[in-house]
Amino acid sequence: MLLCVLLVALLPTAAIPSDAAHDPDQSLLHANRLLYEGSYVAPADDNALGAYEKLLQEDREDIKIRARAGIARILRLAAHYARKDDADRAWKLADPVLRIKDAGLEEALRTDAQALGQALFESARKAEEAGRCSEALRQAGRALKAAPDHSDAKALLGKIRSNPGTLTVLTLHGGWLVVDGKRTKETVPTRKYALVCGSHTIEVVNPDNPAQPRQKTKVEIRPKRETRIQFSGSEARILD
Repeated sequence: MLLCVLLVALLPTAAIPSDAAHDPDQSLLHANRLLYEGSYVAPADDNALGAYEKLLQEDREDIKIRARAGIARILRLAAHYARKDDADRAWKLADPVLRIKDAGLEEALRTDAQALGQALFESARKAEEAGRCSEALRQAGRALKAAPDHSDAKALLGKIRSNPGTLTVLTLHGGWLVVDGKRTKETVPTRKYALVCGSHTIEVVNPDNPAQPRQKTKVEIRPKRETRIQFSGSEARILD
């Protein structure tokens, strides 16, 4: 059914002749052919989205309208993948679409962007209910990029962020606690340092002792629970 929708209004397709490479009608045919073949956003040098985006620079309004319609089909396909619980695949299609700057494109994409935002929110909600905090944050954030006014996605982000976990770091070496590349005001050892749930990179640095072994690891912080790390030299161990 989805394939049939994508094929609607596509003209007969053919490769662009070398002497017609700058003909907007031929370029539109080429973009439609790439869409039909499934080259939505890849390969980088010849894909449907890139071809449609170039057509947005044309002077002819009819070409622009049809290019926007082609881009909308790609976003519609992204929403389809998101509804099928393949949110990461959906975002690979949607992210470059949503980055395009064009005066008439936002309105052309409005309905499909809202549908994508709702589908991504549903993925985020399921992840949050299953305790997969990092995924819930990621998908809720994507939902708001697709649909900035999505109130349920905003509420879900607020709920997740209002239920932090805590981090305890144990080590024989002193230093500063660095979280996700940013130095905190905490020194180690430290106990029950509050962090938003999700995946974080934890590091201990001591600029006064360059010979100190590098201490760095990734942890998953869970809502309202303590995560304990013990560093021994450069090795890190998660304690139960």
